[in-house]
Formats: sequence, structure tokens, C-alpha cells
Amino acid sequence: MEQKHKWAKEIIAWLNGEKVQFCNVDCENWRNLGDHNLDYPLNLFDNKNLKFRIAPKTIKINGHEVPEPYQFSSPISDKEELEYGTEYFCPCISYPDGYGSFCWNGYRDNFYHLNAGIVHLTKEAAIKHAKVLLSFTQEEN
Repeated sequence: MEQKHKWAKEIIAWLNGEKVQFCNVDCENWRNLGDHNLDYPLNLFDNKNLKFRIAPKTIKINGHEVPEPYQFSSPISDKEELEYGTEYFCPCISYPDGYGSFCWNGYRDNFYHLNAGIVHLTKEAAIKHAKVLLSFTQEEN
């Protein structure tokens, strides 16, 4: 059986014109392939000191970009329903940290969050979403 390249999904996405990001394996300072008008050779994906990912999709709210909330059961989504027990996060503008943590159990409240477009798989995404929601009521400095 032929073995797939470790970054096959990211290579195919990049060749198809999707945004792909890279960074050193020991950090999270993601950079877009193609920034700075540099040509990257295909063998860049063989560099053991780098890791790659398809750039996270974003949406705009009040002129600010935020990570796209999780969604499924949509003609435009290739994502599956969350597994039972998966922790997820929602922007909560009245909470001191700006987010609430929840557990996916398939109950009604989970679907309320999902249908409202506020389900995120990271705290950071939920916090950013909350900050942008607050931008509607705060003056710019």
C-alpha cells in the first residue's frame, strides 16, 4: 500500500489555491504560504521543523474578522456532528472571561448554540467572538 505524505491534505489544498499556513513545530506563530511574494518549493512540506494547516476560515462581524463558528448539517459544511462529550465554547459577553464552556450531549441547548452560530472549538475563538460582539456597544479609541 502506498503511504500518504504527512501533509497530503495541506499540499492538495495549497495546490488547489486554498490558504495554507505553516510555523515552526515548537510554536504557534502561523504564517500564510505565499505571504511576502515568496515562491515556496514543494519540498518545504518535507521540512521536519515545520508544521502545516489549512488556514482557519473566518467570518466578518461589524467589520472584524473572527474564526468561523462550528457548523454541520449544511450543504456548505463538510463537518460532522460533534462527538458526545466534546467540549466546546461559546462567546458570553456577560462572563468575566468572555466565554462559556459546554459539553456536547446532543440536547436541545447544544442545538440552540449551534443554530445561533456561536459554537467554537477553542476558547480563544469564543473570546474573540465575544469581543467583536461587544464592539457594537463600545466606542472606538
